[in-house]
Amino acid sequence: MSGSNWLADLDLYLRHSRLRAPVLAVQNSDEFRLALAEKFSERSHSVPAEASPDLIAGALARRDFPAAIQLLETEKDRGFSNINDFFLLTYLYCLNGSVEKAEALASAGAGSIQKIGLLIGFGANYRPSSDFIHQAESESVPQSGIFLD
Repeated sequence: MSGSNWLADLDLYLRHSRLRAPVLAVQNSDEFRLALAEKFSERSHSVPAEASPDLIAGALARRDFPAAIQLLETEKDRGFSNINDFFLLTYLYCLNGSVEKAEALASAGAGSIQKIGLLIGFGANYRPSSDFIHQAESESVPQSGIFLD
């Protein structure tokens, strides 16, 4: 997951196509890596940290958002090793209609992230609370879009 538009690309593929390969590619994975990660995970009877990115990519490619969220929450509990996982989990909460969870995660993570690019508006039914908007305005955080410098 690199480049400034990876999340916008992912959103396009997830919401406007049924294609698997582009979703995997945006996540820096492919069918071969996914098969290896699934086999490795089956043998270990848990989700090894090394396999997690490919398993997340696989869940996204299947449009199994609850599974992707569960894997990302495991990563969150371990301590995100990649800042983009923070943004991806926030996005998936919104996409899945769990806006309150997205707001809580963004608020909790805002203090620990030096350059936060707050994503808002990807969830179809997203309605930010007035407290959330006020906090975003007071912290000079963009209210829409993704900004990763």
